[in-house]
Amino acid sequence: MTLVSLAELATILHLLIQLLLWPPAVLLALLLVLARYSQAARDPACLDHPLRLPRLLRDLSLAGLEYLCCLLNLLLFPLGCLPPTRWRHRPKRRTLILLHGLYFNRASLFWLQLRLRLHGLRVITPAFSLWHNIESLTEALDHQISALRLEQGVEQVDLLGYGFGGLILRNYVQRRGGANHIRQAICLGCAHQGSDLAVFAPTRLARHLRRNDPLLIELNRLPWPPQVALASIRAADDLLIQPPEAARLPLGQDMVIANCGHLLLLYHPATFSALQQILVGGAPVTAPEQATTNQRSLPAN
Repeated sequence: MTLVSLAELATILHLLIQLLLWPPAVLLALLLVLARYSQAARDPACLDHPLRLPRLLRDLSLAGLEYLCCLLNLLLFPLGCLPPTRWRHRPKRRTLILLHGLYFNRASLFWLQLRLRLHGLRVITPAFSLWHNIESLTEALDHQISALRLEQGVEQVDLLGYGFGGLILRNYVQRRGGANHIRQAICLGCAHQGSDLAVFAPTRLARHLRRNDPLLIELNRLPWPPQVALASIRAADDLLIQPPEAARLPLGQDMVIANCGHLLLLYHPATFSALQQILVGGAPVTAPEQATTNQRSLPAN
C-alpha cells in the first residue's frame, strides 16, 4: 500500500481551503437541492407544496449534517497521510479491514475504526490512493491480506468497503479469487447499481459508478461466492447515490438506516449498531429472489 502522493495532498488541501472560504450557504444550498431532488424522485407529490415547513426543515437538517460530515472528513484528511501503525499480532481477535471511499482517505474512517476497536475488534485501515485504477487497488488489497496470512497466520479476515471501497471489495471477492480469504463482507453506502450523479465526478475511477459501466454490470451478473457472508448497509436519504435505491444489493442482508445521508453513515449510531449485529451474529447469504424478504429498516437513534 502506498501513501498518497504530493499531488493528491495538494489537491485535497486546495479543496479544503476553498471549502473554508466559500460561504457555507453555497454548499448547503447544493445539498438542499440534492435532498429535494431525491425526495421528488421518490414522491413527486412533494413538489405540490415545496415550501411546506416540516419537509423543508427535514431537508435542511439532512443537508446541514452532510455538510458538517464533509467538513469533518476534510479536516481529518492530513491525519490519513501519516504512516499506518504497525499491525500487532493478536491471534484471538477478529481482524477487520476497512476500505475508504472516493476523494477521502483512511482518516474518514477514524470514528468508525475507534468504536469498533473499543469493542474488541482488530481494525486495519490501509493507506492507498484512489488515483489509480480499480485493478491496481484490488491488487494492493490482495497484497495486504496475503501479508496478514503469511506473516501472522491470519487465515480469514472481515472486509468492509465504504462507498467506492465496496466496489473494490466486490471486485476482490467476485473477480480476483479472494473468496477463500474473507469470512464476512460488508458494503456500506456502496452504489451497487451506479449513481446518476457519477457523470459529474472528475476522476476516472468514478466512471465505475456510472449506471452503464461494464465492470458494474459484470459484478451484478456474477454470482456471489456462497462461502462468504454478505451484508449491505445503506442510507435511506443518500444524496450522492441517486436514486438512493441504487445502493440496494439483491444479495445477503440488506439494512437501511432511516433519516441518514451518505456521509453521515460513517458517524451514525445506527451504523455502528448494525455492524455490531453483523459481526457478532453473522449475515446470511441470500439468493436474489429472496433478498426482498431480508430487508430491515433501522431507526435513526
